[in-house]
Amino acid sequence: MKNPTRIKLYIFVLLAALAFGILSGVSGLNTLSAHAGTTATQAYEDSYITVDVGEDKVMHIVEQLEVGFMSGAEEYERRLIAIDRTGKGREYIITVHNFTAEIDGVQAKVSRTRQGEYHFIRIENPNEDTFEKWTYENQHTYKIKLEYDYDCSDDVDGSGALGLHLFYEYGLKWFYHNGDENDVAKLHVTVNMPHTFDASKVSVLKYGEDISEASGLTVEGNTISLSTGYSGINGCILQVNLGEGYFATGLTVYWFYWIFVALFAAVVLAGLILTYIYRPRKPLAVTEFKPPILNPLQFSAFWHGYARRRDICTVVLQWAQLGCIKIKKDGKRDLILTKIKNLPEDRPKGEREYFESLFDGGDEYSSREIRKGASIFRKYEIRRAVGDLLDEYGEPVTYVQGVERTRFFVRYIPLFSLIILFTYFIVLSRFFAGIVFLYMASVALTAIIIGLYRMTAAVKNLSLRHKLLLGFGMLVATGFPAAFIFVMYLAADEMYLPMYDYIYLTYIAIAWIVVSIFVLPKFIGRRTEESQETYAKMVGFKNFLEKAEVPQMELLLEENPDYYFDVLPYCLIMGLSKKLDEKTEFLHAPEWAEGFDALHFAQSICRSVKKSIITKKKKGE
Repeated sequence: MKNPTRIKLYIFVLLAALAFGILSGVSGLNTLSAHAGTTATQAYEDSYITVDVGEDKVMHIVEQLEVGFMSGAEEYERRLIAIDRTGKGREYIITVHNFTAEIDGVQAKVSRTRQGEYHFIRIENPNEDTFEKWTYENQHTYKIKLEYDYDCSDDVDGSGALGLHLFYEYGLKWFYHNGDENDVAKLHVTVNMPHTFDASKVSVLKYGEDISEASGLTVEGNTISLSTGYSGINGCILQVNLGEGYFATGLTVYWFYWIFVALFAAVVLAGLILTYIYRPRKPLAVTEFKPPILNPLQFSAFWHGYARRRDICTVVLQWAQLGCIKIKKDGKRDLILTKIKNLPEDRPKGEREYFESLFDGGDEYSSREIRKGASIFRKYEIRRAVGDLLDEYGEPVTYVQGVERTRFFVRYIPLFSLIILFTYFIVLSRFFAGIVFLYMASVALTAIIIGLYRMTAAVKNLSLRHKLLLGFGMLVATGFPAAFIFVMYLAADEMYLPMYDYIYLTYIAIAWIVVSIFVLPKFIGRRTEESQETYAKMVGFKNFLEKAEVPQMELLLEENPDYYFDVLPYCLIMGLSKKLDEKTEFLHAPEWAEGFDALHFAQSICRSVKKSIITKKKKGE
């Protein structure tokens, strides 16, 4: 990639990050302003609540409240419990339907939002722009009538119990009459039950303490009544233990749950079918005493599907065998390479450039100096040379057409199935605006990246894998993935309800995504006929090394004294260094290697060279 192109990419990333930060800030300010303005303390005079409980555990509630605003207010806010726990400790959603409000006999405008564990009901004054402040001089209160259905039918474990949260308010106050603390404003509650029940099992609890007597609790027939001061009822629960099956409850499963199930099943099935179609065939391995005539990096590319960075060490070993360098162990983790002569001209261009980059500072390369004191420029040059060398061998056409596209599909398409599930979180979450913005931003960023790929020649020539990595790097630079994950976490955490079936399917979907990304692609690798023959020879060579006895190895070494060093690079690529050591304990370390364990030479040199020569290791390699 040319330097001007790289500079353009940096400028693009910085501008995108700046734009994303500005838009996020504006969105955040808008969200804050939308929830501001309700800070006044509300105080209550004598008020009345009537609750008609249905057989399906849906309660029709009428509240007739007399409210004063101690510091004035733009709107009246009522807080209702949105999430409750069942008798078995699981959570369920309580929904609110058909909400209407009147203020001093006039229909009022109502807005409702759910935030975490509460429904927030906000009511505007239809008679004035605001609610007047209560003072000792005017003692102005408002008569507010609320009517709504409070749906607890999702309490599937609570068909034999009723728990009614009487009043949850922020900054709740009440009035004292005539300055007498014993003569306080009271809340009168009437609950009409659908069937008869055991009156002895009715109680009023506050923080686990029974305050039934203090609350004036009475039961007559199917009606429960209580009349008590607000000071004793704020946050209390009216609890009624009923016979099993008293209520007919049922779990709500949202319609898009089945869309998610169908889409998820289709994605899973498609991934499995494609994996089966493009699965690698078992080669007809023929016993081989020598590796196929391939450069070690070509061998790595055929064996793994691409030339791995860690296998660069095999090239260095070949240089030593050619007499171009000597390798000396320097402590536990470092090496010193001493240049003896230049590489032959018939070596590939990428190898020669890599060789020159290692010895650019003289005839000695020290991994300790590179690790601790080398200039950034020199480190960059070595890494660039490694990259160019790998690109020279690249990803050979060993697979049939469609394998790469299939791997991409199997890896990433399952991510879209979660979007259907998260629709639930988005619709009900207070982060709705932020999530919609992130979706739009993702579409815009994707379009920009695709446009950049098409316009920039240097990017256009990159492989698909490098394009994806570059695109992901640009997204990371804008902070988009972090912002998206953070907001989705908040939304999901806010809506988390383990008793709902689909939440378990979420776990299954996430597990499947992990399998799709890290497991299934390993089983997608159908090779062409020609490469299948080469691969069969590789497998036959591996089988021989694994099964060969020491006498066989001795015989081969008598015929070819360099056999050990000829096969050593390929053994390192296939992970057979330990096996090779077990069969060649009778050998000595070569003259070009100093300081290595002679009895475990293959393992020792593999660990040392791999850690010291590779200046930057890709994740997962």
